[in-house]
This record gives sequence, structure tokens and C-alpha cells, in this order.
Amino acid sequence: MMYKRFFRLFLLLSISSSALADMREWTGANGAKIQAEYVSTSGNQVTLKLKGGKIVTFGMDKLSPEDLAYVQAASKVSAENQRRGATLDVKSNFSAKWPSSSTPDERTPPKLVSEEDGEYVYETAHFRFHSNAKLSVDVIRSVGRLFEGTYSANQDIPFNNPCRYHGEGQKKYDAYLYETKEQYIEAGGPPPSAGVFQGGGPHGAMGRILVPFDSLALVKKGANYVVAGKRDYGTLIHEITHQMSIGSYQYPGWFVEGLAEYVSISSSPSFNGTFGFASNKSALLERCIELPKRPGPAKGRFLGKTPKVGPLETFMKKAYQESFMHPDDNVKQLYYGFSPMLLYYFAHVDGKGDAARIKKFVKAIQDGEGEEKAYEYLLDGRTWDKLQKDVTAGMKRIGGVTPDFS
Repeated sequence: MMYKRFFRLFLLLSISSSALADMREWTGANGAKIQAEYVSTSGNQVTLKLKGGKIVTFGMDKLSPEDLAYVQAASKVSAENQRRGATLDVKSNFSAKWPSSSTPDERTPPKLVSEEDGEYVYETAHFRFHSNAKLSVDVIRSVGRLFEGTYSANQDIPFNNPCRYHGEGQKKYDAYLYETKEQYIEAGGPPPSAGVFQGGGPHGAMGRILVPFDSLALVKKGANYVVAGKRDYGTLIHEITHQMSIGSYQYPGWFVEGLAEYVSISSSPSFNGTFGFASNKSALLERCIELPKRPGPAKGRFLGKTPKVGPLETFMKKAYQESFMHPDDNVKQLYYGFSPMLLYYFAHVDGKGDAARIKKFVKAIQDGEGEEKAYEYLLDGRTWDKLQKDVTAGMKRIGGVTPDFS
């Protein structure tokens, strides 16, 4: 045990002193070797810079045990450096109670900061918006309310999210707004999506958001764009939450996507930047469990009251590529639907209903203790079979849901 502790300390000091940018040999799980520099981690993905300068991103399940240990230590140092870079003296908020609601701070007015070569750059308190068409300050105020509201929501959730360490005077979070869907796709946005978060690699630890005008309900009237009609901003809030919460931490997929969906379903139906965390159960069930109640395009996961989840331990430890990126859409729907149900359970129902266990789980990962140790805090002396029984009982209380863990 003493040797293991010494090794982890030595690894941390070695990585810190090399500024996380040493070229080193990496060995894949299949034995293949490459020379590359560590860049960043995002969820269960690691980004490396190859010797020739090319940036590559792949799942951490492809790494050897030695390289995985290196990445875990490197991401911890990166996260600590990110905290130290904040200009505000911020303490972790793990001891805070779960918020009942959240509202954006709109004391900082939006402004146009530059206009050059067809790019218009606007700023709000924490975001920098790059637009390829000119927008009025009133439009940016409306757009900014959505982004700043999601920022505030993620600050208030007691998971010590990286956005808490984003102080005044630091680089703002980047969001790129595109006049047409074609421009959005050309810039790297997935064709069927309403917006996307791109993290790590050349985009830096804070990543960036890409979104087409249509997803923001921006319509051209005469020579100007105005906010007209309504849109479902759920997908965009989901992506902004990734930008606010992942940082350099190696969270399992169910937590990354579960938290993003949880915040998304907690937003006000009018999408005015406010979030309700004490009144989001019905929206959770409608998004994840229930069959569509209204005609038109289906937006939920529709798992039904008896979703076939399989063993809970397997579900929660499944690699991202084999779950949220699975070629079978039914598998993806299961993971996107049941993960926020689990997040809700651990935040509102498990134990004393005070989110104590999941806070310890998150803190362990942020402290670099690793996923297996983090699960020990979540289990809190329970076996996985006992946790399944607790989750089953909790899901019945949440909405009469009986997961099939067989």
C-alpha cells in the first residue's frame, strides 16, 4: 500500500514538473506503441498529440494499465492547475445542500467586442460568442440568458464543477454561432444535431460549443436577426452542461450524460435561464420513461415502466463506446434514458435523500482516486446486488418504474 501511494505521488510530481507535455511512448491494449504527448481528457476519452503534430482522441479502454495510471495522474494535475488559475478564492461546494432552483446573474450587460473579416464577437459575463453574421445586443442578451443560466445551474449543483473556478478576467467559454446549418456542419457540427460541445484537443480544456442560428430561434427580418418563435433548447443545455462540468475529469459515461440530461430537463419550459431542481420529476419521467403524450416528433427515450437494464454494475461501468456510441440505437436510447434516472436517484432518493454518497463519488474522481475507489463511496458498504435492490425501490418511489436488472 505504501509503495502504491509513493508511486502515485512520484507520478504526480513527475507530470507536474514536465508541464504535462512530454513526448512519451504509449502502449495500446493491443500492444501497439506510439510516441505522443498527453493533451487532455474528457469523460472516458483521452486526447493525445502525435509526434507529427496530429491530434487524436480515443477511449481510455484502449490504454495499457501503465498509461491509464499516467492519464489519471495527469488529469488530476490539469484539474488542479485549472483551479489555481482562477482569480477568485473559490472553495468546493460539496458541503452545500442540493439547490431547489437556479437563476442566471445578468448584471453584466452583453457587448460587441470585435468585428473583423465577417466575424462578430460578443461577450457576456462568462461567454464569448463568435458569430458569422451581425446580431443586435438584444439578441445576444437573449442567447446569453440561456448560456449564463446553464452556467449558474452547474455552479449551484454541489458537484464542485469546473465552471466554479472560472474567475473574472479569465478566458471566457467559447460558443460559435452559425447563420446556416450548412456552415455549422462544415465547422464540425453533426448533421442531425441542434448543437454540440467539442472538448479537449485543439479546443483546449474548456472546449467550445457550436450551434446554428435556427437552434436559437434566430430568424431574419429585413436586414436584422430577431428571436422569433420557440425552440426546444434541451439539447443545447445538455451540451453547455458538458462544457461546464467535464473539465479534465474522467467520469464514467452514465454520470457525464446523466448529469447533462438532468440539467436539461430541469430548465424552465419558457427557457428563460431559470432551472427548477425540486420540481423536475415529471419532466424526467416524460423525457425518459413515458410514451409520447402529444402528436408530432418524439423527443423522449420512452423506456417504459419496466426498462431492461441488465446488471446495474455492468450498466454503470460500460465503456462509452459500447453504450452511448453503440451502433444499435436501442442501446443508446437505454443509456441516455436510464442514466438521468440514476442521477436523479442518487441526488434525491438514495440514503437520506441528501446526495451524500454521489458527492463522495464525484469528489473521489476529482481527487484522482480512480473510478473503482469512487464506486466504493457510492456503494457505501453495500454489495452491487443490494444497490440494485435499493435502486429498484427508489425507482418505484420516483414514478412506479421497475427496472429489469437480470
